[in-house]
Amino acid sequence: MLWNGPFIHWGKEEADFADVRNYIYHGQKVDQQVHLGYDLSDVQNGPVQAANDGRVVWASDLGIYGNCVVLDHGYSLQSLYGHMREIDVKVGDMVKKGQKMGIAGQTGLAGGVHVHFGMQIDGVQTNPREWWDEHWIKDRILSKLQ
Repeated sequence: MLWNGPFIHWGKEEADFADVRNYIYHGQKVDQQVHLGYDLSDVQNGPVQAANDGRVVWASDLGIYGNCVVLDHGYSLQSLYGHMREIDVKVGDMVKKGQKMGIAGQTGLAGGVHVHFGMQIDGVQTNPREWWDEHWIKDRILSKLQ
């Protein structure tokens, strides 16, 4: 386990976990998807901070997420930071909770400057709100590991 305590929440929530989105092209709906993360905005050119301690396992373009950093927190738990303008870490780097990893941006399929923040366990997207809650972590995770 590389992480320590609750994951930090920064920025303003612009979109919630599991929002349903319609994608329109030339006035026609071309797709519908469930948004599996939170869109967090702060200020233009704001820093993107690691939500917890971990190891960088991805720091490059990742399709719809544009410039993206993925942190491994151990036990198959990962956090994802998408749409970044600038990435200041590289694969293999160890980061600390609150450490600046880059600058928020509008890369990939972002409609404005923000960071897409997601959490996944063994590749399955989960609601980040749970990982922001110290009591949930203690009751649901730490009590099971002891």
